[in-house]
Amino acid sequence: MRKGLPELPHEKRLRFMSAHGLTPYMAEILTSSRAVADYYEQTLQFCNDAKLAANWVMGEVLRLQKDKNSMVEMLKVTPKRLASLLILVSNNTISAQAAKKVFDLIEAHDKDPEVIVEEQGLKQISDTNALEKVVRDILEKNQAEVARYKAGEKKIMGFFVGEAMKLTKVKATRRK
Repeated sequence: MRKGLPELPHEKRLRFMSAHGLTPYMAEILTSSRAVADYYEQTLQFCNDAKLAANWVMGEVLRLQKDKNSMVEMLKVTPKRLASLLILVSNNTISAQAAKKVFDLIEAHDKDPEVIVEEQGLKQISDTNALEKVVRDILEKNQAEVARYKAGEKKIMGFFVGEAMKLTKVKATRRK
C-alpha cells in the first residue's frame, strides 16, 4: 500500500534538497503546493539548472500566479516555455533583464520565448568581431574624446560605454 501512495511533501522537500542542492527555504516554497512542485519538476525535464529554475519558479512564476489570481497550471508560461527561457539566459542569448520582459510577454501573447526574443530584437551581441567593429567606429568618430582619454581623463570612459550601448541597443554582453 505504501508504494502506491504519492510522495509526501516532507519527502519531496528532502529530495529537492539532496537531488537538486536546494536550500531548505527553497524546498519549502517549491513544495508549498503540489501544483508548484509539479511545475518545478516539469521545468527540470527541459532545463537542467535546478537552482536557476527554482529561483524563477519562486520569483516570477509565483508573482505571476498571484497577480493573475490563477493556478500555475493555467499560466501560458508553461514549464517547457520557462525552461526554454532559462536556456536562453544560460547560454547568453539574452540577458536576465531581458528574460523578465520576455517572461511577461509570453504570458501576454501566448508565444514561445524564442519567437518573442526574435520579434523584440533582444538577442545579445557576444561576437567579439562585431563588438570590435562597433568600438573602432566609436573611436574613429570621436577623436576629441579619445584625445581627452589619452590625456588622462579616465571618466570619459563612461561616454564610450554609453555610445556602445546606444549603437548595440544595449545588446552587448561580457564574456565569462
